[in-house]
Amino acid sequence: MPLSDAVMEDKLMEAKSIRSKQEALDELNREFNIRRRCFARWVVDGRLSATDAQDRLDRLASAIDMLVSVGEVAVPVRVSP
Repeated sequence: MPLSDAVMEDKLMEAKSIRSKQEALDELNREFNIRRRCFARWVVDGRLSATDAQDRLDRLASAIDMLVSVGEVAVPVRVSP
């Protein structure tokens, strides 16, 4: 690949803006579903262990759950004595 193409490709891969919480959740859910389908095939093909696949899906599910809970938990107000 010519250098100019590599530089252009690199620039296209940078995050360009901050997205909304809903857009982030949509992307995480999309990624979760893709990984679930791919990991199942990869485990059968021997490219990924079932334990590793489950661990990765669990971590992604945790990230989704954490993002969902952002802003839903009331932070207690500290009162000075």
